[in-house]
Amino acid sequence: MALPYRQYERIARIDQGAEVENKRLESALQVARQVQALRDDRRAAGSPSRTHCGEQVRAKKALVGLKKQRAIDIAEINEAILEVSATAMRERGAARCLKALPDRDL
Repeated sequence: MALPYRQYERIARIDQGAEVENKRLESALQVARQVQALRDDRRAAGSPSRTHCGEQVRAKKALVGLKKQRAIDIAEINEAILEVSATAMRERGAARCLKALPDRDL
């Protein structure tokens, strides 16, 4: 008897449809986008197996400026959170200042 299954996608990207449905999560989605921009999304399945040929395994090196998913540490995630929250605070502050200004007819 075969059991139904679905393959887990370890290197997933945020779906734009999910962004539209979750408008209130805009800041969290921006943080996720920034962390994904740091990540090297290349898969290891680009070449034939070398272990059965008696050769040593060669791990792919991350591209310049990118990191493997497990190499992204909490400091980089915190940096992305602070950057997004600072941007949101600036935008909210600018909106409040514009609302506080009296209307002038020129």
